[in-house]
Amino acid sequence: MRGYDFTYLGELPYIRTAMPEKKVIAAVGAGAAAVVAAPAVLAGAGFTSAGVAAGSVAAMIQTPATAAGTWFALSQSAGVLGMAATTKAAVGAVAGGITYVASLFV
Repeated sequence: MRGYDFTYLGELPYIRTAMPEKKVIAAVGAGAAAVVAAPAVLAGAGFTSAGVAAGSVAAMIQTPATAAGTWFALSQSAGVLGMAATTKAAVGAVAGGITYVASLFV
């Protein structure tokens, strides 16, 4: 059975659980780092609490026809209001999942 080391000491089995795989630890770390870094990344791109910063990357890609529900509108909302707990969970899960899948090929 993966994750367990069964060693028999006399008549009684001794079960020692193994450390989680390094890939799982990396995935969890990447997910946590993404959640922590997301506000700084949004601010760095120009999505600030006062709206889109003049001269920023966000200002360059903003168009007058930016529709509600697009990634731009959602990023602007997250920059102004902050990210909801569900959004943070989604960012962490996606970043962790991508890291884990990528680590399978290394």
